[in-house]
Amino acid sequence: MESIFGISLDTYLIAVGTMAVLIVLILLYIAIRNPLLVRLGARNFTRRKSQTVLILIGLMLSTLIISAALVTGDTVGQSITNRIYTSLGSIDIIVGPDEEKIEGIRSIKASDLSVIREELREDLRVDGVAAVLQVDVPAANQQARLSDPRAYLIGVIPDEIRKFKQLELSDGEVLDPGILNSGGVVVSERLAESINLSAGDAVTLFVENTPHQFLVAAIVRDNGLTAKDQAGPESKPGGGVMMLLEDALTLSGWEGPNILVISTSGGVRNDLEIVDTISGEVEALIESSNLSVEVIENKKDLVAIGSLVGSVFVSFFIIFGLFSIAAGLMLIFLTFVMLAAERRSEMGMARAVGMKRLHLTQAFIAEGMLYNVGSALVGAALGVLVAWLMITLLGFIFASFGTEITLNVNPRALALAYLVGIVLTFVTVAFSSWRAANLNIVRSIRDIPEPDLLQRDLGGFRELLRSTWSVACRVIWLVIGFALTISLVGFVISAVQLFSIFGGQIGAAIGVTLGLSGVILIVYFVRKLFDYAHGKISLVRLISRPIDKLNAWSNTHRSGAGWAVWMIILGSLGVYLGGWGANAVVPSWIGPQLWSYTTGTTLIIFSLGILAVYFGAPPRLSFTSVGLIAVWLWLLPLPFTIFPGFPETANGWDDPIQGIFSLFGLGHEPIEGNFEMFFVSGVAVTAASIFVVVYNATLLLAPLNLVRNVFKGVMPAVRIAIAYPLANRFRTAMTLAMFTLVVFGLVVLSILNHNFSQVFAGEEAQAGFDIAIEGNSSNRIKGIDLALTNSEFMDKKLLGEGITSISSLRSATGFLTGIDGTDTRDGLYSVQGMDQSFISTNELKLLTRAKGYDSDEAVFAALAASSRYAIIDESRLKDGSNVFGEPLSENSFRIERTLADIDSSGWEPVAVAVMDPFTGLEQEFEIIGFISSTSTQIRREWSALFVSEQSVDDVFSGGYKDMFYVVATENTDVIELANAIESGLLEQGVQAVSIRKEVDESASQNAAFSALFEGFTALGLIVGIAALGVISFRTVAERRQQIGMLRAIGFRSRLIGLSFFLESSFIAITGILLGLGLGYAISYNILTSPEFAAAGLESNFDVPWLRILVFIGAAYLASSLMTLIPARAASKVPVAEALRYSG
Repeated sequence: MESIFGISLDTYLIAVGTMAVLIVLILLYIAIRNPLLVRLGARNFTRRKSQTVLILIGLMLSTLIISAALVTGDTVGQSITNRIYTSLGSIDIIVGPDEEKIEGIRSIKASDLSVIREELREDLRVDGVAAVLQVDVPAANQQARLSDPRAYLIGVIPDEIRKFKQLELSDGEVLDPGILNSGGVVVSERLAESINLSAGDAVTLFVENTPHQFLVAAIVRDNGLTAKDQAGPESKPGGGVMMLLEDALTLSGWEGPNILVISTSGGVRNDLEIVDTISGEVEALIESSNLSVEVIENKKDLVAIGSLVGSVFVSFFIIFGLFSIAAGLMLIFLTFVMLAAERRSEMGMARAVGMKRLHLTQAFIAEGMLYNVGSALVGAALGVLVAWLMITLLGFIFASFGTEITLNVNPRALALAYLVGIVLTFVTVAFSSWRAANLNIVRSIRDIPEPDLLQRDLGGFRELLRSTWSVACRVIWLVIGFALTISLVGFVISAVQLFSIFGGQIGAAIGVTLGLSGVILIVYFVRKLFDYAHGKISLVRLISRPIDKLNAWSNTHRSGAGWAVWMIILGSLGVYLGGWGANAVVPSWIGPQLWSYTTGTTLIIFSLGILAVYFGAPPRLSFTSVGLIAVWLWLLPLPFTIFPGFPETANGWDDPIQGIFSLFGLGHEPIEGNFEMFFVSGVAVTAASIFVVVYNATLLLAPLNLVRNVFKGVMPAVRIAIAYPLANRFRTAMTLAMFTLVVFGLVVLSILNHNFSQVFAGEEAQAGFDIAIEGNSSNRIKGIDLALTNSEFMDKKLLGEGITSISSLRSATGFLTGIDGTDTRDGLYSVQGMDQSFISTNELKLLTRAKGYDSDEAVFAALAASSRYAIIDESRLKDGSNVFGEPLSENSFRIERTLADIDSSGWEPVAVAVMDPFTGLEQEFEIIGFISSTSTQIRREWSALFVSEQSVDDVFSGGYKDMFYVVATENTDVIELANAIESGLLEQGVQAVSIRKEVDESASQNAAFSALFEGFTALGLIVGIAALGVISFRTVAERRQQIGMLRAIGFRSRLIGLSFFLESSFIAITGILLGLGLGYAISYNILTSPEFAAAGLESNFDVPWLRILVFIGAAYLASSLMTLIPARAASKVPVAEALRYSG
């Protein structure tokens, strides 16, 4: 894996590494300038070992998530890449017929072969060029009565493939291809294992239903030359039978080879740039010589696809891990808030004797980085362990695709995870330290609370303006500092480029050294400059003194209301750019984007609550109102709308802002959202719901009073358990947010995965059939009923009693062109010819129908009545979705219209012309229906243009392959019937499978992936558990004197312990219930949205309660165990000692 989100791994390493170096320089500066501050931090690190362990657990999780994601993605990418190298071997470029130019023949012209061979003959970069024939031919071991319909007939010229060294025996010895000259054949291991062949046995190949027997000369390993390409889309590729090209052409009836393979210098893992260069030269030769061939694939592109798959896995894991990363960063912030509260008096006294706020910040940073360095290291290492567990599960999934997954730890990825963990934690620690150091000396020493920055000052609107300008000053200096940091990073990155001057790794090392030296010198001289500024250089002093004065003024006029004004400004900007950003010059990731639009709206709502409190409104009323409004906004649509006359939506969500602006004709275009909305929605609804809960939790005491006589023995403990968390709303809100955020992500992911599996693994995936029989292109079956009846190996009783009907499709590949003004991208696509039985029997679900067709039955009745009508799968629409429907080639056919365009006001039939690229024969059709993806996700051949069987006969001369579909009787064992059909038609080389079994296997694979992603997301619950542990340990120390007072007035030790346990349980249960409720609501809205239904993905909204309850039950149990130790410690505090405790 070389890139993440399209950016090179080296770029990430250089950028993050430079930031890490800057962090180290800051720490070195603190250590050299003020070593006492470092000693203070180190002392706190070792004072409470149990608390230190809990903090380390919370801090390491962000690094663990990133490390596990990177290692897993790198392993997947590397494993797929290894599979590609193993499969292709020395083959680097494959050239095949260009189906748009082949003019009636399916093989490569001899003249085209001659041109390419002549061009590459003297090229020293090319090791070999070989013409090869590869044709599907069923193979059988008649003695063992075993067959494999997926076998490959491979024809080669021994002298041409000798340089490829592809014929490897099981012990690694390379077999001389001259062995084929003796008349024998070489069989690949996969085929030999499938039909139990050994060297010296006879293998039978069936062509045009005629058996041909050959002697097996040797068994060789599978690769791109001796078997079907493992790197292709086939989940279970077949093995091969290799013989002389001349014999293969005679046997198959082909006129010549159908591929040309090229090997470049350097062996199997050669220089991919050479491969790319030669591939480009071959393409240029084809273009200039007007050859009827094209480069089908080259090794560099396939390896890049493998790396891309790894990057996709990293992207998914990081997106799903964002909840855990966010929870981890909140835990870091909460930890330092609690540490600051614990040492408040101590810090006040330190400030009183001359220590500055900057010194306190530096002391906290030093302590935090002691936690950071160790936790990031542990997190990176444990990330490898988590990755190993995920790779073990992925190994079972990928095994079904013929790919072996083995753990691969890339040192660069591990280093990146470690550095990112350090940088993220440092930024959070630095902000937390700055916040903790912002205290009043007198209030800190007397342990008096700081004033509420949200309360209205005497200045009213005037003070609000001052506070807004104060915030602006802080933001300006922050931006200047950030710009300076980025400039320094850019300086280092530019220095790295000096390798082009010095050359090689030594040059790169020199460049990095010079760059870092430059940073150190800049930091040193800037510091010296400011030191002199206070004494010697009057000009610089004139500059620095106004900055100091401005900072002091800014501190004097601090207020949360100033931040609220800027939140409104930023929120309004986000709404405009997100909704109407298409008209603005902004990056595409900002506008028009749903995340920017909805985030801006949420910021505006929250800021209104802050301003309401500033101007005297009750905090409970203000924050409850804005919380409920924000939750309402995110949980739209409800059963009603406040704008019934304007039902416009933004991607299916009722949009009040759009409704208001639409009244004046100023509505925006539809907004696009993607996976990021999963995280954005979770953060927004979590924050909104936390506002509501922390300001209204006291209302829970009212219903408890109704049952106080029943639980009168524990009611005091219950009241304390609710009262104490609400006495410190910020701490409680942060802990609730951690639990809620992760549970929300887990619930949404679980419900969506479960329902998607239900949709795509339902009855619609079978389309009304039980068994699919895949015919062989070399052995066409003219009448399958007759063939089964005449087969001496077919169970006649099972044939007579087990089958209701057999339908057929005839497969072809056509060139589709839009006619009569149809907006299409003309190109190749699969065409299936339906017989009358298929038309009347199938239960394919149509996503949408043309005007005049009120039901699916009406569409299929038209198909049965006339051969001019057709239907096609929905992937051919511009926004269609189908895993099989979109070939890798950009030349495939597509209708340049979206589903919304078609469904907006009904649609007329789509006129297309279908041409056989081999013969030029053509016929016109009218598409009157689009097949839903729920019916095409299992059977690959159903992603096609469906026409009548007669049309395929007329245009494509019957197509190249037959597919048959069986409807079994009710009590028939479908798998037994499929095996009987395959055995009965062994000579024809058919493959019969249970469609229900395929559906179940697909559902099983999806379930495994779902479990993997859900387990990864559930790691964030560790953060919530660790947070409860930290809070529980700290509350015992903070409330030691209160515990003594409670004991003195009659509270038993058991009741004290119960109150602490219930306090933690109150936070954990509230967070779990919030996450569960919000996740349920968001999932329900998604699965019942009009877009979901319009896409044919109708769901009954089934909730996997067992899976969810297991996750949250385990989380609550772990959090309860985490709080038992401090609760027990609290219950055993001696009364007299606790009363004398002074902190």
